Amino acid sequence: MEIVNDSCCFLCGLPGESIVHLYFNCRFSAVFSHLIQDWLQVQWQDPVAEWVVSWRCTLQIQKMVVMMAISGRIYEIWRCRNVCRIEGVV
Repeated sequence: MEIVNDSCCFLCGLPGESIVHLYFNCRFSAVFSHLIQDWLQVQWQDPVAEWVVSWRCTLQIQKMVVMMAISGRIYEIWRCRNVCRIEGVV
């Protein structure tokens, strides 16, 4: 296994990959987030504030679905990033 010193995002190719970039600023993540928003029929502006803090669901089942979608989004973005990193595919 080799250590990679490249700080470019493996999903979009922009320099400066970080957790904030990967989950909130990356073009791939933005498209993925919009797909989830459309599926859940919700809209938010600031991903951190709207998703995690004030998603305004009234029923417990709605809260659970939103939290599962958030968890799934985080997992899938990380999985895709690692596939791109390991297989060299974008």
